[in-house]
Amino acid sequence: MQRLIRLCAAATPVLAVCEPAHVQGTAAQEPVPRSALRLVHVQVFFRHGARTPVNRPPGQIEEVSWHEEAGQHAIEDAAKLRILQGGGPPGKGFKALQPPPQNAMLPGGCSLGTLTSVGKMNARDLGAVLRERYVATGFVGATYSPTDVYVRSTDFHRTIMSALNVVSGMFGDTAADAQVVVYPRGHETLGLSWTRCPALKQMYAAAIKTMAERQAGDPTMQRLALRLGVLPHELEVLALFDIIAARKAHEKEIPSHIEPEDIHVISKLAVDLLRHSMTLTDVSLSLVAGPVFAVLKAELDARIAGTSRHRLSLYSVHDTTLVPMLLGLDVFDNKWPGFSAALSFELYVAPETSKHYVRVLYNNEVVVLPGVDVEYCALEDFYAIIGRFILPDWDAACQTDSFSSPPAEPTVTLK
Repeated sequence: MQRLIRLCAAATPVLAVCEPAHVQGTAAQEPVPRSALRLVHVQVFFRHGARTPVNRPPGQIEEVSWHEEAGQHAIEDAAKLRILQGGGPPGKGFKALQPPPQNAMLPGGCSLGTLTSVGKMNARDLGAVLRERYVATGFVGATYSPTDVYVRSTDFHRTIMSALNVVSGMFGDTAADAQVVVYPRGHETLGLSWTRCPALKQMYAAAIKTMAERQAGDPTMQRLALRLGVLPHELEVLALFDIIAARKAHEKEIPSHIEPEDIHVISKLAVDLLRHSMTLTDVSLSLVAGPVFAVLKAELDARIAGTSRHRLSLYSVHDTTLVPMLLGLDVFDNKWPGFSAALSFELYVAPETSKHYVRVLYNNEVVVLPGVDVEYCALEDFYAIIGRFILPDWDAACQTDSFSSPPAEPTVTLK
C-alpha cells in the first residue's frame, strides 16, 4: 500500500490561548515516583535528517559534488507518494512536492536542502530509538496505526521524508500505510514563516545587522574573510556553519580555507546569531516558540479531555523549531541541534489522584526544567512555563513593527 500525505489546505491550525503565567509563583513540587504514574501520551518534535547545504559556499570556497543516491531517491520517493487533499488533487500551495528550480541544483545532481541517504538513516535510527522506548515497552503496538500515531511535517521534502523514515524505523513494513499531515507554508505554525509573520523577518534582519557588526570586529573572522576574498561584514556566518555541518555529516572535506580553530568561532557566532534573533525583544521568543507550544498544549489538552485517541504524536520540524522551544524551557545548552535531534514530552497520570505530569527528554536524555527541579513536572507547572509564550493574538503580534531596523529579506535561511 502507498504512503499517504494529508495536505490540509482548508483549515488553519488553531492556536491554543493561555494567559501569561510566572513560574516563580508555583509551589515547590515533591518528587513523584515512576511507579505511581502511568504513561498516556507522548509528543516528539524532531529535526530532519542530514541534508545537502541550503546555502552556496561564500567567497573562494569550492563546491563539492553531492551525488548522494538520495538525490535520485528523493524523486522516486515523491513518485511513490499518494497525495490526498480532501479527496482531490494536491493544491498549488504546497512546495515540498514541486521540482527544485534549476538555480538550486548542486554539482552531482542533488539540489540545495535535499535529504540524503545519510539523512534517511539518521531518521530510521531515531525511529529505532523510539521503537525501543515506546513499542518494545508496549505503549504503542508493533503495527503502525493512524489512530494511535499522529504524524505531522512542515511543507519541506526533507521533513516529510524524514517523518516517513522515522515511522519506518519504528514500525517496519507496516509503515507503508503512514499518513503525514502537512499544512501549506502560509499556514504553518511549526517553523519560521516570513510571509505570515513579517515581524519575524524584521527580527531576523535586525539580528543579522547586529551580528554582522560584531563579526566584522572579530579577529578570527577578519582572517577568515581575507582568506576567502570577502569583506568581514560580507561573511555570512550561518552559510559557513551550514556548509561545515552538512559536509561533516557526510564525511566530506572541510574547505581548506577554514582551519580547525575557525570552526569553533563560526559555530559560536552561528548559535549567538540564532539566539539573539529569537530574544531580541520581550515578544521575540513568543513569536517563534509560542505557536509550537500552542500545538503541544492543544494536543495535551485533547488527550486529557479524551477528544484525541493519539498515543504518540510525531512532528518533523527544523533546528529553528527546536531552538526556541529549548530557549522557552530554559534548557538550551548553546549547541546547535544536530540532524534528527529530538525533543520529547511524555504525559503521565497518577491513577490514585488523577493528576497529570509531564516529563521532558532531549535526545533520549531526561531534562529537568529549571524552577521545577523534579523529573516529573506537574501539568499546571508545565503549562505555566510554556504559557508565558503563547500569545492571545499571535497574528496581530506578527504585524507589529517592533524593531528599529527596516524590514529586509533575510540573507540566509537555515532550516
